[in-house]
Amino acid sequence: MRKVPVGLQMWTVREQAKANYVETLKRVAALGYEGVEQVHSLGYGGLSAKEVKATMDALGLQSTSNHVWLAQMETDLDAVMEFTHELGTKDLVMAWVKPEDRTNQADWERVVESLQHIAPRVKANGLTLHYHHHDFEFDVFSGTTVFDRLLHGLSPDQMLMQIDVYWAAKGKQVPTDLIQRLGDRCQLLHFKDMTADETRYFAEVGTGVIDFPAIASVAEHARWFIVEQDFCKGDPFESARTSITNLKRMGLA
Repeated sequence: MRKVPVGLQMWTVREQAKANYVETLKRVAALGYEGVEQVHSLGYGGLSAKEVKATMDALGLQSTSNHVWLAQMETDLDAVMEFTHELGTKDLVMAWVKPEDRTNQADWERVVESLQHIAPRVKANGLTLHYHHHDFEFDVFSGTTVFDRLLHGLSPDQMLMQIDVYWAAKGKQVPTDLIQRLGDRCQLLHFKDMTADETRYFAEVGTGVIDFPAIASVAEHARWFIVEQDFCKGDPFESARTSITNLKRMGLA
C-alpha cells in the first residue's frame, strides 16, 4: 500500500497548545507524527508564523494544512493567506461554519456564495482551498444534501473536500464510497474512530468500528492522513499515541 504521511490535528491537543505551543509541538513530534494540521483560531501561542515554522523545522514537522473558520476567511482573508504561506503549506481548509450561520437552506446558499467569492482569491494567491465537513453537511434541503450543494456550487479547481471519516459515518455515509466518488477532489483525510455503542462517540483510531485499512486502500489521491479526536475521555496525548500506534500496526503509518 502506498505510504501516506500522518499528521495530528492540533484541535486534539488544543488546551495544551493554548498553554504552551512549542512544548505541545515537541510532544507531538516525539509521538512520531510527521506533521500537524494548524488551527488558526487557537492563536499559535502568540508566535508569528515564521516562529512556528522555525520551531517545526527544528522538530522535523510539517504543516499539513491550516484550518480556518469561514468567518475568519470572510473578514481577514489576506492576512490568513499570508500566515498560511509563512507556515510552509499551500493547503487552506475552511474548517467551521458557526451554528447561527447554518440554520436553514438560505443560510447554506449564502455559505456557498461566500465560498464562491473566497475560492478565486485563494487560488490566485497560490493556495488550495479545501472544505472540512461535519455531519450536518449531510442534512437535506429541497431534496439535496448540503454536501452536494457545496460540490456543485464550486468546481474541483476551486475547492477540494477534506473528508472526515468519523463525521461521514455519523452523517450516515459510507466513507469509502464518499472517497471514491470524490476521486482527486479528496487529498486530505481526517482519521478518527467511532465507538460501537449507541453513543457513536469519538474514539482513538483502531479502537472502534471504522475500517481504516479499507479507507486507505481507496484513498489513492490522499496526501495526508490527519488524526483528530474532537474530545478525549483521557489525556489527549495518550489518545494521539494510541491512534498512531494502531495506524503503525495496520501498516498505515
